[in-house]
Formats: sequence, C-alpha cells, structure tokens
Amino acid sequence: MALIGVDDLVVVDTQDALLSTAPERAKQDEQILETLTAQGRLDLT
Repeated sequence: MALIGVDDLVVVDTQDALLSTAPERAKQDEQILETLTAQGRLDLT
C-alpha cells in the first residue's frame, strides 16, 4: 500500500485485513472491534 499526500491517517495492518481511518474515527473503530470480539470473532485479535 502506498499513500501520497495523506495527512493524519491511522493504519492497522493484520495478517488478513488492512484498515485505514482518520484519527478522529479511531475510537469508533476500536468500539467496533470490541463488539465483534464479544460476539466470538476471535480471528480479529
């Protein structure tokens, strides 16, 4: 992945997924991960 001219970006790279989001959305994305984990999606951690 290459990004040009992008400021303030949070990038999370795992074995099977790539998430890029704005820093102001990072807390919301963390809540989504917590919800999926609580539902038994252990493949996400």
